Amino acid sequence: MAKNSRRAYAADWRVWAAWCTARGQAELPATPETVAAYLIEHAGARKISTLSRHLTTIRRAHGAADLDDPTDDERVRTVWMGIRREHGVGRTQKRALVAADLRRVLALVEDDLAGARDSALLCVGLATGMRRAELAALEVFDLGWEEQGVILRLRRSKTDQEGVGRSIALHYGRDGTCPVVALKRWLEVAGIEEGKIWRQVRYGRVLGPLAPQSIARMLKRRAAAAGLDETQVSGHSLRAGHVTQRYQGGDDAGDIMETTGHTKMETMLGYKRATPWRKNVTAAVDL
Repeated sequence: MAKNSRRAYAADWRVWAAWCTARGQAELPATPETVAAYLIEHAGARKISTLSRHLTTIRRAHGAADLDDPTDDERVRTVWMGIRREHGVGRTQKRALVAADLRRVLALVEDDLAGARDSALLCVGLATGMRRAELAALEVFDLGWEEQGVILRLRRSKTDQEGVGRSIALHYGRDGTCPVVALKRWLEVAGIEEGKIWRQVRYGRVLGPLAPQSIARMLKRRAAAAGLDETQVSGHSLRAGHVTQRYQGGDDAGDIMETTGHTKMETMLGYKRATPWRKNVTAAVDL
């Protein structure tokens, strides 16, 4: 299981266990009545997506302990269905940063060391649709420079825990937003010849590796500086922008998944942000 997934399950389990302890109920094995009561008490107070994740955590924990799954009980299913109907299952999606947004952000990035890093990160992030952890893990060793551009080799990812790996070929792009040129410039001005590609920059000095969380914070900060609502921007916004941009351009879903590393179509489509103006329904009915 991916490290982030383990962390999420552990956090969810602590919430569930604390609730059970406070009420004198056993968290493992749990009874269907306890699970149903938990759902009822938190309905409306927690997001549907959060409660769904908690149910998954409870189910997986019981399965790992070879115990009966209390979430599969008819009483729990009935309560859960009622909560979903009452409170709705719609999710608030974060904004996808597409090429137009990126140009707006890049126009305000300073021409210094931190600016070179952030410009390269933004361009490579949108061009590849890579996860933050995948970007943070990249090393100079993983770059294969060729006449057409550069090949990024990802040795491991969230959906590739066995380390089969995948490669993403980045072609040269347009002036100002070319990920290959931006990446080259960053490596040159930072003097990076080995080790992690993305580094911390403080007071004009290049320091240790950049953490995935720092990439997300940088993205929100740069978006806010460009006048975008930072509350609608997350670490997934570039990945969502990649999927959205290619979807709108008519790219095949399989090709998109090959680049992003998604293993499930439904998960990949969850990153797509459709625009109501994509199709002219007025013209479609000949009006």
